[in-house]
Amino acid sequence: MIRKEIPRVVMAMRDPFPEVSGQGEKMLREAGVEVVCGILEAEARELNRFFLTAVEKKRPYITLKWARSADGFMDKKRNSSSIPPICFSSPVRMREVHRMRMTHDAILVGYRTALLDNPKLNNRYWPGGKTPLRIVLDRNKALPNNLHLFDGSIATLRIIDSTINKIDPIPGVEYWQTDFSQPFLPALLKKLHEMNIRSLMVEGGAETLALFIKSNLYDRIDEEVSPIYLNEGIYAPVY
Repeated sequence: MIRKEIPRVVMAMRDPFPEVSGQGEKMLREAGVEVVCGILEAEARELNRFFLTAVEKKRPYITLKWARSADGFMDKKRNSSSIPPICFSSPVRMREVHRMRMTHDAILVGYRTALLDNPKLNNRYWPGGKTPLRIVLDRNKALPNNLHLFDGSIATLRIIDSTINKIDPIPGVEYWQTDFSQPFLPALLKKLHEMNIRSLMVEGGAETLALFIKSNLYDRIDEEVSPIYLNEGIYAPVY
């Protein structure tokens, strides 16, 4: 810009990255270029929210996603994977959910969701989009190894307790051990940040979502409300 002798530069926001923050603007001003900053800054922050969260908070941008009935239930009470979960989403909404998956670097579920739903956590309904890293909280390493999460088709991070001594190697599955008796989410988010995971989508279940909400570790909530009434079941998180 200086070489081209552009007289006026308009930018939405300054780059918060410490190594470059303000340096370009300083060079422009010293060269006599008029610099206007802060135009549509809110929109720019929204466009760059994943990068900005990584730089400013040293953790991934976190989206909590769930669907619930009109009377506040996420699912009926189930104790077996042979009982299918309630599906609240329309085909159009399912495509949107998979588009959301495609935009995130990682997707996380808890133990019961992995066990009872046996989800694939991949991108099936948004052609050409990426599939995020799959993450599952499996404190006691009690999930069966024949779940879709451990099929090796997509990289999976299995979070287990630090007291677990025996780890069975599974192709495509990486283990990370932490102390579940302590608040472990900050350590997990630090680990993901070090892995260059800039965005995390949390899809459940209710206890896992509530854990993020209680810890105030989230940036956006995507809650789908269905017109269906269940009258009883597993309560959706309250925020």
